[in-house]
This record gives sequence, structure tokens and C-alpha cells, in this order.
Amino acid sequence: MLLKVLTITLLAAAIVISILTLNWRTQVAQAPTPLPASPQPSISNNPEKSDTIRVTTPQPNEITAGTISVAGEARGTWFFEASFPIQLEDASGKIISSTTAQAQSDWMTTDFVPFKATLAAPREFTGSATLVLKKDNPSGLPQNDETFKIPITVKK
Repeated sequence: MLLKVLTITLLAAAIVISILTLNWRTQVAQAPTPLPASPQPSISNNPEKSDTIRVTTPQPNEITAGTISVAGEARGTWFFEASFPIQLEDASGKIISSTTAQAQSDWMTTDFVPFKATLAAPREFTGSATLVLKKDNPSGLPQNDETFKIPITVKK
């Protein structure tokens, strides 16, 4: 008799715990997504005047070698999983190389986070190009897209 009461009690406790866990998971899944701390302004081509991303190297219209070091700082909202994409486009806008910038400190913030990347232009390429830094946008929503463009010249 005692064994039967104990079994029923344990079964009832397991059912209650399962219901509470399922209810908690449902509430967490339905929790509203927090809004960003402040709206993100559009990006200007002047790194010194931007309040979302600042590139220290390369500077606009800089002549670079085939290997391009990119460094600066961006708001944590530019990163996803501590990185964001960078592309090198030729004068016609064709992507000729790409890489990923990596955060150099904690990126889970709205403050500026230092980043670094190295991008190699194709061996045969020389001439005018544009470095395009793209805010990582895992949502794929166009309203979350932002880019920062820096004109450069690649010479070998």
C-alpha cells in the first residue's frame, strides 16, 4: 500500500514539474524582443563623424598593398557572434575578396568595441577599390542593413 501511494505521489510530482517547465519555456519563447537602446543613425563616409563605426585603418583614398589591414571600433550592435563581414569591391562593384572582422573585446554591448581584420586582394588586382564593412544582420531584414564604405587604391 505504501509503495502504491509513493508511486502515485512521484508520478504526480513529475507531471506537475513537466507542466511548469513547459509553461516556463512557452513564456520565455513568447517574451518580447528588447528594442535597441537607441535608433541607429545612417552611416556617413567620414569615419571620424560616425557614431556607430570608426575605422582607423585604412583611411579613405589610402594606397594599400595587396594585403589590407582593417582596424577600428564599432558599436556592439554591428557584431553578431563577435564578427561582421567585410568585402573588397572593384571599381564596377564586383566583390573580389571578403573576410570577417573580429571583435577584440566583449561585443555584447552598445558601446564601441575594437575590431581587426586582414583582407587579401587577388594577386592580379590593382587599381581603385572600395572596402565595404557590413553590419552583421542575422535577421536578414533590409531595415537592419548598414554599410560603411571606404574608397582605397590597391597597388602592388
